[in-house]
Amino acid sequence: MEKSPSGYYKYLRSKPSKTKVRREKTKKAIVKIYNDSHQLYGSPKIAEILHKKGMDLVLMVHPLNL
Repeated sequence: MEKSPSGYYKYLRSKPSKTKVRREKTKKAIVKIYNDSHQLYGSPKIAEILHKKGMDLVLMVHPLNL
């Protein structure tokens, strides 16, 4: 599939979406909590910790699947 040069360069200059930024931030927080717990905490415990930090999650991502 070919793209026009102008479309390609527009893509390169584009900023990541708010959703992508939020997901990356959430992934990093999940991995940090998971590793800080010596990989013992599961998704319910991680979600609880994130909720206490004010990060409400719509979609939980298992840390090993990042």
